Amino acid sequence: LPYQEVTDVLVSYNQSIDHGNFESVFHISHHFNDRKEIETAENLIDLGFKQHNTFYNARVNFDTGKFSHNIGLQGNFLNNTNQDDVLDILIPDANYAENGAYYMVNYEWKSYFFQGALRYDYRHVEADASDQQFIDAGFVLPGEPESRTLTSNFSGLTGSLGVTKSFGKHQKLKANLSSGFRSPDLAELFSFGQHPGTNRFEIGNANFDREQSFQLDLNYALTLDRFRLDWSVFGSQIDNYIFFSDTGEVQQESGLNIWQYQQVEAQLYGSEINLQYVALENRQLKLNLGAALVRGENEDFDEPLTFIPPDNFNVKAEYRLGKLQKTAVFSKLRSVARQDRPGFNEEETPGYTLLDFGFKHNFDFEEQNLEASLSVQNLLDKTYVDHLSILRAFNIPSPGRNVMLNLRYNF
Repeated sequence: LPYQEVTDVLVSYNQSIDHGNFESVFHISHHFNDRKEIETAENLIDLGFKQHNTFYNARVNFDTGKFSHNIGLQGNFLNNTNQDDVLDILIPDANYAENGAYYMVNYEWKSYFFQGALRYDYRHVEADASDQQFIDAGFVLPGEPESRTLTSNFSGLTGSLGVTKSFGKHQKLKANLSSGFRSPDLAELFSFGQHPGTNRFEIGNANFDREQSFQLDLNYALTLDRFRLDWSVFGSQIDNYIFFSDTGEVQQESGLNIWQYQQVEAQLYGSEINLQYVALENRQLKLNLGAALVRGENEDFDEPLTFIPPDNFNVKAEYRLGKLQKTAVFSKLRSVARQDRPGFNEEETPGYTLLDFGFKHNFDFEEQNLEASLSVQNLLDKTYVDHLSILRAFNIPSPGRNVMLNLRYNF
């Protein structure tokens, strides 16, 4: 104790049909998740949910001259129910239905490639805390409505406009201006209770508005025979940005620290670079180097945002064993810098370096293929705390040495 007991069932269907003048694509999936947090005793469920989520995407692709078009519908329907006889309740029973319609057009002219898109989304959310188990637990919805139910609606229009310029066969420069939209999730809207797995009392806000962002992306790519460089920078202005932080207060009944979702004006900006190099004869050795940095600013309080990843640097090498081209050994070194820009009620986290190692082999069976790999993550069993971990505030370390066996069969 404590531990989680999780069951997932995912069923999906994909279909793509070429009709001659146009192509139709359809995808539908249903995901069932049963999650139990067990902390007090093995025969008691502290926190438990059953969630059904159905997702669909339908799209039509067609060309008119130099233009190519994509028109589609996308959405999902979610039902979240608290299990019976749980000791704690964090969020109410809830349903939401979200649907979106989008249009995207591409156009090529000489060495330029243009892309534009427009999308509209609408989400309807219903929360219900009228069942007796919510009353017995003292769970309240924001504003304490007499019906013990709440409904919320969110809608938003987003779009993007991008251009790619090719410089010969080896170089490309991309620029993209876009807007983004995100509805608050159920926890951000309706949380009110203790979360056993994190030792927090969490509070949401049903009055949150949608998040709306405006972002500029720039990307440069260089591709040679054995070398590839990708470098990108971005900047984003986000209205009604939602984040999670410790309020510094204690909930009297439970004695837990109160964490609350908040909403502010924010800026995010950063850069990422990736280098790939293939060496030796028969391209036996592949090297990959990557680095990223992100900065987040809370404009309402002129301070850094919480839960912003620290600067990180990665090196990965893969070597195929001579004539045994189907067998390879690989290793990855990940170095994470100290996060010395903590947000509200955050503390700095020290940096750390992790080493992974493994090998893989491909087995061919006529038209079928089986890939088997064995890897060891955090080979040196480094004790560290990830700055993005929700358990960071309690100084609970991230996983130590972890051995993984992976089998993938293609048929």
